Amino acid sequence: MALITSAELISAVAARLKVEESQLPPFWPGLCEDSVAAASADISSRLQRKGYSAAQVAAADQLGFWSRSLALFWALTHGGAYSGYEAETIKALDIRKDIDAATLLVSGEIVSPTDSKGAVASSGACVGTGTGSLFNFPGTDTVTNETTQW
Repeated sequence: MALITSAELISAVAARLKVEESQLPPFWPGLCEDSVAAASADISSRLQRKGYSAAQVAAADQLGFWSRSLALFWALTHGGAYSGYEAETIKALDIRKDIDAATLLVSGEIVSPTDSKGAVASSGACVGTGTGSLFNFPGTDTVTNETTQW
């Protein structure tokens, strides 16, 4: 899914505020552009920090929802639209922690982060022959120098 556009965000802001787009003050279009850019940067930086490539992020099934939610959060927060609301109402729109915890899907399939060469990145912490491994396959433990078994 694609990122939300500024025009789509203006419509979403008007709907959330229960007004016609024509009733929005003139600062909203610029604020919506900035909010779309902020949402895009938030999503990209959070997922690329986890090891996903820019191409994986751009192809993510969740991208449309995430960009709409975050852009709306930024627009309404910076536009002062919720100044009379409880802080919890505003916090509920901020899905950055959800993105941090999310598993990326592309065409309905889970994708793994990649390294700089495009290969699936792995810390190697789950499989191996050392005592720090989750699964110890037969071999020699690199710490104790003992033979490991299943």
